[in-house]
Parts: sequence; C-alpha cells; structure tokens
Amino acid sequence: MIQKNRNLNSLVSKNVHKMTFMNQKLLLLLVGLSLCSVLSLESQVAYAAIPDRPTNLQAIDVSPTRVDLFWNTPENNGGYPITGYKIQVRTGSGDFVTLNENTASTGTTYSHTGLTTGTSYIYRVFAINAQGISIASTEAIATPTSSSKPLENIVPNPPTSLVASDISSTSIKLTWVIPATNNGPPVTGYKIEFKKDSGSFTTLVENTGSTINTYTHTGLTTNSKYTYKISAKNSVGFSPTSNEASATPKSTSSPPTENIAPNPPKSLTAQSAGKTQIFLSWKEPTPNNGPAITGYKIESKTTGDYTVLTTTGNTTSFTHTSLTSGTQYSYRVYAINSAGTSVVSNVASAKPSDTIVPTNLIADDISPTEILLTWIAPSQTFGGNIAGYIISKKFASDVYDPIGETNGPQTSYTVTGLHTGDEYTFAVKARYNIGTSSDYSSPASATPTTSSKPPSKFTVPNAPTGLAATASSPIQIDLIWNAPTNDGGSQITGYKIDVKTGTGEYITLKENTGSTARTYTHAERTTGTTYTYKVYAINSVGTGGSSNEASATPAVISTPPVSTTKPSQPSSLVTAVSQNQINLSWKLPTNDGGEPISGYKIEASEVAGNYQVLSQNAGKNTAYSHTGLKPGTSYYYRVYAINSIGTSSSFADASATTKAAEKEPEPVSKTPDFIDPKKGAQYYLDRYNDEPAYKKWFDSNFPDYTIEEAIELAIPGSFSEDSAKPILPFVDPDEDPQYYIDRYNNEATYKKWFDKNFPDYTIFEAVGVEESDVTEEPDEIEEPEVMVGVCGPGTNLVDGFCEAEVKNTGGGCLIATATFGSELSPQVQSLRELRDNTLLQTTSGSSFMNGFNQFYYLFSPTVADIERENPLFREAVKITITPMISSLSILNYVDIDSEQEVLVYGLGVILLNIGMYFALPTFTILTVKRNLYHKSSRN
Repeated sequence: MIQKNRNLNSLVSKNVHKMTFMNQKLLLLLVGLSLCSVLSLESQVAYAAIPDRPTNLQAIDVSPTRVDLFWNTPENNGGYPITGYKIQVRTGSGDFVTLNENTASTGTTYSHTGLTTGTSYIYRVFAINAQGISIASTEAIATPTSSSKPLENIVPNPPTSLVASDISSTSIKLTWVIPATNNGPPVTGYKIEFKKDSGSFTTLVENTGSTINTYTHTGLTTNSKYTYKISAKNSVGFSPTSNEASATPKSTSSPPTENIAPNPPKSLTAQSAGKTQIFLSWKEPTPNNGPAITGYKIESKTTGDYTVLTTTGNTTSFTHTSLTSGTQYSYRVYAINSAGTSVVSNVASAKPSDTIVPTNLIADDISPTEILLTWIAPSQTFGGNIAGYIISKKFASDVYDPIGETNGPQTSYTVTGLHTGDEYTFAVKARYNIGTSSDYSSPASATPTTSSKPPSKFTVPNAPTGLAATASSPIQIDLIWNAPTNDGGSQITGYKIDVKTGTGEYITLKENTGSTARTYTHAERTTGTTYTYKVYAINSVGTGGSSNEASATPAVISTPPVSTTKPSQPSSLVTAVSQNQINLSWKLPTNDGGEPISGYKIEASEVAGNYQVLSQNAGKNTAYSHTGLKPGTSYYYRVYAINSIGTSSSFADASATTKAAEKEPEPVSKTPDFIDPKKGAQYYLDRYNDEPAYKKWFDSNFPDYTIEEAIELAIPGSFSEDSAKPILPFVDPDEDPQYYIDRYNNEATYKKWFDKNFPDYTIFEAVGVEESDVTEEPDEIEEPEVMVGVCGPGTNLVDGFCEAEVKNTGGGCLIATATFGSELSPQVQSLRELRDNTLLQTTSGSSFMNGFNQFYYLFSPTVADIERENPLFREAVKITITPMISSLSILNYVDIDSEQEVLVYGLGVILLNIGMYFALPTFTILTVKRNLYHKSSRN
C-alpha cells in the first residue's frame, strides 16, 4: 500500500510538471462530463409537476356551529409526495377566502368550527407538493342547523341496486346506488368481489378510493359468467354486501354510449427536449362510456392567462417548438369527444434547455410479448458524436440491467420475448464515439397484454416546405407554401398559420384553414412593420411540425406580384344613397382565375382619380355600405376582386351623391380639445402635414381652426416669433438636460441619430436650454432626406424607396452582454454607468475610452459570437470576467473630482486585477508545487 501511494504521488507530481495542451483539453472534457449528474438531477426536477386535485370532497354538518370535511388524496401526486392541503370557504355568492393556507399534513379531514347556525358554507380543497398547488377540488356544501349532530362511529349502509352489464366481449360494467346515509362517517370507496362461473368469491378491488358508483372489469373470458357483490367503506370499516349481480360477456356485447364529455387527461408531464423544444405527454382519460376521444386541446402560457396552443388528434404527446431557451412554459390539456370538452388536466411546466441525456422516452406495448421504446437524442454531447444507445431494464433506483444496444443515431428499439401481463420499466443512455456515455434517461413503463397491438399506422404530417411571404400592397401580405412531403398516411385537411411582429412571440393567426389551398392573404397590416410566419399541416391524427419561417414588410412601394391568373373584374357596380350613407352592390367576376374569390377591395374618393383604399378586403359579400359621409357630397368608387393569386383590375368608376342635409340652425363651432401638451406642438404638426387621413379628420371635424390655432389653444406661445421652440417629446422632464447634451457631444451614433431626425433643432433647443458656448461644428455628412410618416418604424425614405436604418454597432459592451444574456443585466448596466458617469466625465477618461474602443472592437464581436454558439465557452468567460467587473464597480462608490483622481483610482483597480489574475494564481501554483516536492522527498 505504501508503494502504491508513492507511485500515485509520483504520478501526480509528473503530471503537474508535464501538463500539455492535450491534457488540458482532456481535463476540460472530464470537467464537463462530471457536471452530468448535477444537470441530470435538474432535468429530472423539471419533469415533475403539481399534483392532481383532491377528489370526493364531502362536507358534513356535525353540530349547529361545526362542519367536518372529508376528501380523498389526488390520483397523481405529480412526482413529489403530498405535503399538505389548502382549504377555502365561501358563503352565499361571495368570494372564496382561505381557511388554512397549508395544513402541513397528509391527513384528509378538517373541522371548521365557530360557524353561524342556518348559514350554508361552500368549500373547496387544493393539494400541495414541492412543485406547487393543484387546481381546486369540486365544491361541497353543508348547512349547520339546530338539529345537526356528531357522526356516529358506525360502518355505512350497504350499496343497493347493483347491476352488471356486458359491454364488450371481454368487459363488464357495474353500476349501483350509493348507500343511504346513517349518520356514520362518509363513504370513501367501495370493495368489489367477484366469482367466475361456479367458483368462489375473491376480491377484485380492495378499495376503489373513490365515491364514483361505477366500475368496469376488463380482460374477461368471453362466454364465461361473472357474478359480483359490493361493500361500501368509510373510516370505521366496510358495510354489509350489496345484492349480487351477474353478466356474461359475449362476442356480440357492446356498451351503451352516453352523450357525455370525456374525463380529463391524466398525468400530464412537460420535459425539455432541447434549447427550443418542450415535449408534453399525458395518459388517456378514465373511460366513462361517453363517445370516443377525438382529440386534445392544449393550452400554454409564460405569464398571464392561458391561451390555446393547438388542438391535436387522438394522440397523447405533443412537441412544442420554436421556444425561448430558459423561459418557463406552463401547460394544461383537455380531452375532446363529440359530446364536448373535459375539465382541465393537471398543470405541468418546463424550461427549454440543452439536454444531456435521452429525453421523452415512451414505452408502447405493441403485442402481447413486445414493447416499443422511442426517445429523443440529447442536444448537448460535449463534443462527441452519438455512436448508439444502451437499453436497460430498471429494477430500482440506480439498478439497471442492460438488455441491448443500437448502433447509429436511430432513436427506437423493440424489446421482444416479454411475459404477457407483467409490467416492465426501461431506461436509455447514449454512447459517444469518444468512449463515454450519458446518464440514463427518465424511466418509462408498459405492460404487454393480450389486447396489445401496434399503434395506428397513421401519423401527423411532415412540415410544409417553401413558405414564402410577399408584401403585395402597403397593408397586405400574401403567403404561399408547398404541401408536406409526407401526409402521415392520412389526407391533409387544412393548415394552421402562426404569426409574430418584429421580435415578439408567435400567436395563432388561423387555427385551421379547413382547406387544402396552400395560399393565404393577411390583410389590414401596418405599413413598415415586419411580420414573420410559419405554417403547419393538419390531418386526422393531428397537427404536424412547423414550416420554415418567412417574413415580409409592407411598404409604401409594395405592389402585388404579377400573375396571369388573377380574377376578372366585378361588374354592374350600382349605388343607393341616403344623407350620410352610400350602399354599393356588384356582380361576381365572370372568371375567378382558377382560384376561389376570397374577397373584394374597395376604393373611394371625393375627387375622381384621387382614390384611397376604403377596405383592403371587404369579404366575399357582393355588397358594401360606406357610412359616416357628408350630406350633399359626391363620392366615386372602384371595386376589385381578390383570389389567392392576386387582385383584379377595377370595374369602371361609379359615383353617387349623398342627399343634401335639411337646413338646421348654425351649429356652435367645435373646439379642438384633443391636444396633449406633453406630446409637444411638433408632434401634431408632423401628423397633420405627413398623414393625409389625419389631416382629413382634423379638417372635417374642426373646419373653423387651422392646426396651428388648435395647438396654440392648448400650448400657448407655440408659434410666437420670440418664443422658444417646444421641447422635443423624447426628452424626459425629470432628466438633467446636461445628460442629453453630453450624449450628443460624446456619442457619435447618438449625434447622428439626433441630427438626422431633428434637423430644425439644436441639441440645446431640444432640451429647452440656452446655448452658452458656441463651438464650431464639424462639417456634417449629407444624409438622405427623411420623410417622417411615409415609411414605417425602423425605415427611411431614400430616393423614393423605404430602406432600413443603418444601425451603428459600436458603443456596446458586446462581450459582457453575450456573457450575461442581456443589455439589461445588472453587470452590463454597471459597466455602462461606470463608463457614462465616471470615465466620460473627465478628459483623461474620455481619451482612454477613445483609444480603448479602437482596440476593443478588433476582437469583441468575434468573442461574443463564440459565446452565443458555445455555452461552455460562455461560462468560462463569465467565471473569468466576474471578478474584474466586481473590482471595477468600486469606482461607482468613490467621488472623482479631478483628472488626478481618475489616474489614481484607475491605477489602483489595475493593480488589484493584476493581483487577482496573475499574482495570486502564481503564488498558489508555486505553493502547491513546493508542497508536492516536499511530500515526494519525505516519501
């Protein structure tokens, strides 16, 4: 043993002296792999969910001032033990109030005392585990009266009217009448006994744990007679048995179908399936003799209220894609049949993130002796490639028995030779080509039975391809795409369309088009706003994956695509008039261009030839009412037909004149009281001069005023010769004007933005101060003319075209932003405050920043890109720069009033960082080396 220790010390000493680049690389890999256990634990925690709700809540008045509550534990605890219950009560139509926030007990009874005799009390109960609180139980009501008395310690009366019905060739349904009350504790479940043919009675279910008065016995032998009897159970014991009832399942047996909605889905779980995906799975609802399940509705949220995510076919899993990494998403599911929609399932939550073990393992019994396993590959393999998978049976915590391996990236495996009726639990881990493997996945279980069969040959369709978006007018975008390469074996019945604006989140634009047409028109859009789309195909199984994304930005110069299959023009445009309204009607085009007419575009004008769009798409009706018109005024109209290819030419102009108004007393002049002084005079002037619709509205509603007069009423002095220009709207009145002047003088991008957007202002006029020192301005670079209001946000009109603004990428803390994930992170804000409030307030600090920026931007964009692509590298950078940022924050807590103080404090921080990054590591290495040397010498 001594010799072994010496050899080990010698080996350690040699490795310390001979560490090579390859050693360092291997060490980094080992450190990364050593994190697997921690990350795996975190992933497993994320798979847990809040519990199902408590069941069978009963409220019993046991005295004139007391009500006792009884309930059953949830069917599913969400993966964590139940730790307590929350209890709420209300009276009448009032709101629920909390009686007990957390009982901190697994007991399922509660006594509510001190009540008012004759008042009805309504209760509900929530279950609590480590993940959170369940949804509420069903409500229970009790009214303590003067005759209320305590419960007696007696068993229940027996159930009555037991009936057995053969509902299939291998199953029998039992129904019975609940026992008559006898002032004993409430019934909490039933014991069911049966015998086959002339055999003896044996226990089928010791305790159903539910007050539901039905039960279905499955897996029976066709043409054998089964006889049943039932006992009720309460906290004291079991009642006498009910009457006996018999039934014989036959090949012709079938259940009566009740027109009821399904029970809720069970055991919903949510698991991360990668940086942008979450996998949902749930169990089918408990059968209730209602119509067959046809699908499931899934709702999700990040914050706020739940919204419908999708409606699937009859499948018990769904993958939510295109998510934001690190954001928590919550889900709940409803079952659907022809009678209606179930109540909601339990809630499950997860955050999309890199996975380091196989995820979403599903075990399906596909025959009486086979189970099919499927899973999703880990997204993070630490530089290795997946060479295959190891499949194992799981017997207990950390007890696995490998039963097979796969080669290559396939993510399925069929286990054969199993015993019918036995439950099997499996787990999977990935094998890497570098000789290592991942941890095991979460387990999955299945039981092959005599009725096990392969899943449906149909699947959801593949994603549509070739999605393209085109801005066909200043306010319309046309979509077109290709059908999926594989329809999943079931015909495509429609498409789902999602949309987002800018960098926002996707919302559903169309849940189901209900058509196989592969085009869509998104009308009434905002000019200058970018819209991004993705499309999903739908078949009888459910909704497939998303297509590629496609974006378009309606602009002033947008025009429809040229097509030879647009519809012909509508015909016979006629009008009917009143004093304030003109009704239009027309006939269908003689040729729809080979595609259905999807609507009509209508233009109107008060002057022939100067048309404006009245409705981009007024729908499929061949009539339209133009309301809110001026009496005695002529209007001109044009109508166009629209199909998926484009818009027709217009029908010949039609005109009509509204009836003249009857003479009325001269109306009192309307005062323009809409001006908000906080927005400033220039805001209203710009809108009036640049927006024809706004100008028309003002002139129509305030004909006795000019726009300048209207502004002067609300903001006196706005147009006086000797008055100062109004302060610009972007200026915060609570901010020191010097802040804006300093930014203008010190930040080139800020100066360029200001000069381009406010050419009639100096920075001093913008913030409302006098210019004390006039400095010679450098020659300005001639910028293209910006026409406000013509192009949308983020674009400028240049030579007649809307072009995107050119963003200056300088001036940012690129490496820190990439490291800490946001420009709003405390670390990045601290660096910005140090730069703006300390360094740039002195000449030497400003000179240093000018020189530093030239050096910094030589490498910082590259480092930031690598950080975004490589999480391990980002973490290494974070560990490296965090001490430096902490030391720099010292400068935010000192008073710097001179150039000398900048140099002194700056030098002190530099020396501090040299000590942290060089002196301390060097001292540590030398100390370790010396200790190892002395220890080796002693041995």
